[in-house]
Amino acid sequence: PHDKVLIETDAPYLAPHPERGTLNHSGKLEFTNKVLSDIWGITPEECAKITEENAKRQPVSINREFLKLLNPQEKNDLTPFCLCLNLPK
Repeated sequence: PHDKVLIETDAPYLAPHPERGTLNHSGKLEFTNKVLSDIWGITPEECAKITEENAKRQPVSINREFLKLLNPQEKNDLTPFCLCLNLPK
């Protein structure tokens, strides 16, 4: 189900195609987002919005700590995810 899917990068040595062989990081989420949006038959922007909303619904203890690492000033803001996908906030 779409409401259960997250996009993440916890495999530093397994970058998505076409970036295979390079170090993986959150800036490469756009490739995974594109493949997922193609599978679902929606735009990458719609896919990013769905997965962003899913991330917001994660347990607060995990979600807030992760967001604090990404953006210490805005603990509840998922802007970093949007920025690495080049999507509007």
